[in-house]
Amino acid sequence: MGICVTCGANPRHEFIGGSLWVDHWNFKGLCSVFVTGSFALGQSEFIALTAAEQSNPRKAIPMACKLILWKVCIFFLVSLSMVGLLVPYTSDRLMGSAGGKNHASPFVLAAQLHGVKAVPSIINAVILLSVTSVASSALYSASRTLQSLAEQGSFPSYFNYIDKRGRPLRTLIFCSICGIFSFIAAYKKQETVFAYLLSISGLSQIFTWNIICLSHVRFRAALKYNNISTDSLGYVSGTGVWGSVYAIIWHWLIIIAQFWIALFPVGSSKPSVENFFQNYLAPIFFLICYIGHKIWTRNWRLFYRVDQIDVYTNRILFDEEVLNLERKEAKEQFSHKPWYKKIFHFLFQ
Repeated sequence: MGICVTCGANPRHEFIGGSLWVDHWNFKGLCSVFVTGSFALGQSEFIALTAAEQSNPRKAIPMACKLILWKVCIFFLVSLSMVGLLVPYTSDRLMGSAGGKNHASPFVLAAQLHGVKAVPSIINAVILLSVTSVASSALYSASRTLQSLAEQGSFPSYFNYIDKRGRPLRTLIFCSICGIFSFIAAYKKQETVFAYLLSISGLSQIFTWNIICLSHVRFRAALKYNNISTDSLGYVSGTGVWGSVYAIIWHWLIIIAQFWIALFPVGSSKPSVENFFQNYLAPIFFLICYIGHKIWTRNWRLFYRVDQIDVYTNRILFDEEVLNLERKEAKEQFSHKPWYKKIFHFLFQ
């Protein structure tokens, strides 16, 4: 639809093209979108939490990883490109703009600014459904994570309770109560509060994935130390260790860039304490949680050496010969498939 509106299929019959896509690039502006981008990509680590409840994780995880890739490429990059073509960056109805009061979603603005009726209501309904979906998955992941922490002794043992249906009921109730924070949307300074929450959640995604990648690097090092082949694993990362190293470098570059623009806001060369705490609260929150964890567990160890990492406890053993035979059979079956099935398999399976 965005392409049609851009090319002139709108009530005003005007060709928009790239007229609104003007050159207003600056390095600080680029750095300022990293946190928003990481916030939008939240819950992508959700596939790791659901792996334990999948009937066949070895097939489900690779498929989920590819679907996330295409979600980012199609639903994020394409839709944002359309918004960039249809909504001027100077619009006072965009969140964060000066002087505007009735802020709206840029997707809704893309339709309203060019006279497309009914579509804004449809987009609002889609956004509401999307938010509901994200809230459901967040409730699922948060409750399981807290229950796991309680089981490991890093959270009060009261929350290590699972009912007869296999649900962490107490953590579900606790996380549902935390959902009351959504009523902040009715607060008169909702944008200020939203900026704090966005900073915490967005940068938290960076720290989360940084730890995931670091854990992967250490895990592969422990496998190498114990002479365990990756052929015995049910799932192996396609980019290997170097993919995680590459991600770790980018994570720290983003954290450093966010520190810079938090201390020196976009459009200003003077430091701002208020802006710093508003946009860099996640590292402070992370340190509080980390120190609190150390005090709670009284475990002052900073890291484990490679020879101290336990890779055997609760490990699911796969027969290397059986796995290699399965991979060989899968390749043979793949080679006999029609070309369109090969493309589908390459893209989504």
